[in-house]
Amino acid sequence: MNKAEIRFEIELDEDNIPEKITWGEDKDAGRKDTQAVCIAVYDPIEQNTMRIDLWTKDMGMDEMKGFYLSAMAGMAESLSEATGDEEIGQAIMKLCEKFGIQDS
Repeated sequence: MNKAEIRFEIELDEDNIPEKITWGEDKDAGRKDTQAVCIAVYDPIEQNTMRIDLWTKDMGMDEMKGFYLSAMAGMAESLSEATGDEEIGQAIMKLCEKFGIQDS
């Protein structure tokens, strides 16, 4: 069986606030800088979602809003495709469009 691993490295300041976030499959090659990460994993036993949301202290408010709205738009598309439920996807996209994210 093949395996893949994705690693996130977060550099913190003296107050434990993220200053730099990098991610990738290999520590030495192909690492990418980012300003924010939002990870959601589903726990089938508890039937709930666990999340990690991190962003660097220099990420602007407008960038943060754009990041979350773009993520929601992507989830809306994935949800519609995975479930065949276009109504819920369209409802989420309508909210994203209201706040500035256009359907691609």
